[in-house]
Amino acid sequence: MTLHNQAKLNPSTVPGFIIGGHRCGTTLLRYLIDTHQDIACPPESKFLSGLQEFLDFPQMLQALADMGLSRTELLAKLRYFSNSIFEDYVTKKQKRRWIDKTPNYANILPFIDELYCGQASYIIISRHPLDCVDSLNTYFRASRNHEDPEIAKMRSKHGLGKLACAHYWAETYQRIRVFAASCPQRAHYVKYEDLVQSPTTEMKKVFSFLGEIMPEGLLERVFHQQHDLGYGDKKIRSSKAISHARIDKWKTWPNSEVQALWEVVASSAKYFRYESPELH
Repeated sequence: MTLHNQAKLNPSTVPGFIIGGHRCGTTLLRYLIDTHQDIACPPESKFLSGLQEFLDFPQMLQALADMGLSRTELLAKLRYFSNSIFEDYVTKKQKRRWIDKTPNYANILPFIDELYCGQASYIIISRHPLDCVDSLNTYFRASRNHEDPEIAKMRSKHGLGKLACAHYWAETYQRIRVFAASCPQRAHYVKYEDLVQSPTTEMKKVFSFLGEIMPEGLLERVFHQQHDLGYGDKKIRSSKAISHARIDKWKTWPNSEVQALWEVVASSAKYFRYESPELH
């Protein structure tokens, strides 16, 4: 499918993905979307990354071609497999459609788009890079569970601390930025700061992008409705309301540290509408 006819797609019938880095609000957005009576938004599914690794397995494509199976035919089989997992989940939840939320998928967006024939929708959520750095540094440094491959990769490549987290944010959102530029009609941007301060306004935009209407009372139900547990921010399980208390925590840092870290994230930060910090 080419870009010129993407606008003809019915957004309420195509696959959807929440895209963003770790600690950038993806779990909150997942809870909000999952509260909709017609949309199932499961815990992080992870398995699409495994499908790409399968597709990239050395010599596999040539071997299957020798057996008469083309890449296009193989992708169709993988798409059928992927859809069956998500659609079974939708059926169990007695809903109509699904939206996935898996931060690791920021690394395989071209594969996902090829898998879904250039028809998927993407809700891209960003968070101020320095607040994300603060959260990443606190959450993953304190946690004993480092099985997530992206966090393991970050530690292997950049070590520990705020600098490593800044590199993670910059690299992740650079990938997202480049991918989204290839399908602008199918990408919707949400800033975490806007979401927590004006949730009604932002969620109406999200649901409109998805071809849906925001139900009355959704915000009141979001933390009272059961959401399946799984990979994601475990702290949200004890939340009672949307809070904006985690905004601008970086403003307590020394100016010199803010300046040094901003140099790492500045390029993508500007693209995602974050201005250079005013120093005190």
